[in-house]
Amino acid sequence: PVPWLTEAVESVLAQAYENWELLLIDDGSTAPDLLRALPKLGARGRGIALTTVGPEGNSAASSRGLAQARGDWISLLDHDDFLEPDALFQTVKLLQQHPDADLIYSDEDKLTDRGFDAPLLKPDWSPDFFLSYNYLGHFTTIRRSLVQEPAGFRSEYDCAQDSALFLRVISQTDRIHHLPLLPYHSPPPPLPTAPNVRSNPVAPAAPPPSAHPTQSSAP
Repeated sequence: PVPWLTEAVESVLAQAYENWELLLIDDGSTAPDLLRALPKLGARGRGIALTTVGPEGNSAASSRGLAQARGDWISLLDHDDFLEPDALFQTVKLLQQHPDADLIYSDEDKLTDRGFDAPLLKPDWSPDFFLSYNYLGHFTTIRRSLVQEPAGFRSEYDCAQDSALFLRVISQTDRIHHLPLLPYHSPPPPLPTAPNVRSNPVAPAAPPPSAHPTQSSAP
């Protein structure tokens, strides 16, 4: 929905930390209101770039953004997420304390009719826990060289492209840090259309990526 995407863009424009670029990849949108809104959103600030492709799929569209990125760090943000004004500042602050970090993830919650709800307060990095549940979430910041090194986002893992990427990244590093704050919010997930994951005709079709997570040196 256009209001959600607009709020996501506005939340980036409102960041206290100003050294960012926002890459909007339109993967073959067809909704008339969205097509009218996208050029206006792309023109909201000098740091915003709008690219229209596809439709190519989640992974291919994300890889387009990765190819355009100029910074040393990539932060993932879904089109219906929105950031607190200090989200990037807090991430950069952690990097000042841990300059060798390779991946940073944070806590999160949902925005419902009742306001902020369902906070997910996450543990520090646990490779064993991650192998049973992708708890890293959407607003995850990764060193760009590591995203590029394992070939970025792969279309064969569409619907699970983030998890596949994280598995490849953690096979290369254990310098993973938890930001124990709530810097971003998401709408509640839609009601499931299948009774369980094995009923999904798309997601389980791809073979699992191989990964051997290293043990973490963080407490």
